[in-house]
Parts: sequence; C-alpha cells; structure tokens
Amino acid sequence: MGKRSHDYPKNRKNRDTSYAKSTQLINLLGIFKIQEILDRVGMYSASKEISELTGDFYSPYVIRTVRYKLNKEGQKNEESNL
Repeated sequence: MGKRSHDYPKNRKNRDTSYAKSTQLINLLGIFKIQEILDRVGMYSASKEISELTGDFYSPYVIRTVRYKLNKEGQKNEESNL
C-alpha cells in the first residue's frame, strides 16, 4: 500500500496544538526526561511521578499520548537512518 495523497488547498493553515496537555508536557520537561521516566516506570506510575514533579495533574492517558508521539518520532528517525 502506497502513501495516501491528499488534495489539501495551498492556503491550509497548520493546526495549533499548543493548548494540548501532551504538547505542554513535552515543552515543559523535554522528550528525554519523559522518555527516561517512561522507561523506568509504567504509564500509570509515570503519570503520578510527572504530576508530582510538575505540580500539575497529568492523566495516564496524556502520558499514553506522549508515548505514542515519542514512538512515532522514533520510527521516523529509524526510517531516515536506513
């Protein structure tokens, strides 16, 4: 199966995701710190630890979304290295 091509208009604006909790968390702690915590403990424990670390509540499902974003970025990097 090939890549899907979309016929988006040329003037299409990028989606602003700065309000998303996962984006805020990545900007606050950084990818490497989050990855370190996720590798050390699981999704639920990472949620508790990150919430205590930042002083703001981050649900396990936000952590799952961040993990998905990290895995997706890792796959991009692996493909470019081939």
